[in-house]
Amino acid sequence: ADGIPWVLQAEDKADKIKVFWADFPGHSIKKWKCEVLIENANVQHLLEEVFNFEKRCGPNGWDVAIKDGKVLRKYEGGIYSLSLASTHPAGGGVISSREFLDLRGLYLEGDNVPKDGLVLAMCSVDPKKDKKWFTNMPKGNSKLVRGYAFPGSGVRVTPVDGTNNLLFETVSIIELNGWIPTSVINQATSSAMIDSNKMMQAHLRKVIGK
Repeated sequence: ADGIPWVLQAEDKADKIKVFWADFPGHSIKKWKCEVLIENANVQHLLEEVFNFEKRCGPNGWDVAIKDGKVLRKYEGGIYSLSLASTHPAGGGVISSREFLDLRGLYLEGDNVPKDGLVLAMCSVDPKKDKKWFTNMPKGNSKLVRGYAFPGSGVRVTPVDGTNNLLFETVSIIELNGWIPTSVINQATSSAMIDSNKMMQAHLRKVIGK
């Protein structure tokens, strides 16, 4: 967190999930990190079941955070992509669905990628600020508030030595926009991270156990 310590905010000991936050200098929002242990899984399981909108969301999806999503464009053989996704309402409906237009880079190897792991780096595209260099900007749903994921958001997956388990770390630096009290955002983010990761664990157990 740029030298700023992460502070534990919530923990589900039974499912081995921890949620942290850290200050984001110059902004009113927090940086969020979630750590979860995924047992008896490998990166291929994640590519097929987690980093795949068709499996993750929609009518038959497992994620309680992401409502729908799709990859609009791919670059450099699929390493980079542009995606459009919307979230489920959160905070008991206080936070309405948000839409995100994100550039993503999925790396299976490289200097900062754990051996037999992966790194997903992502940040949002701003229709107003980025339109000068991003031609043919895709249009979203005008009825949804557009959220923004700052650079530094993403996922790192690291194999746990001596086991068949993976440490799945998510960093979320997101501006939801709209008129929402900070206390509501903080409470909703913490619970949403735990709920989403618990559903991911349950889905992977079901799939891997087949």
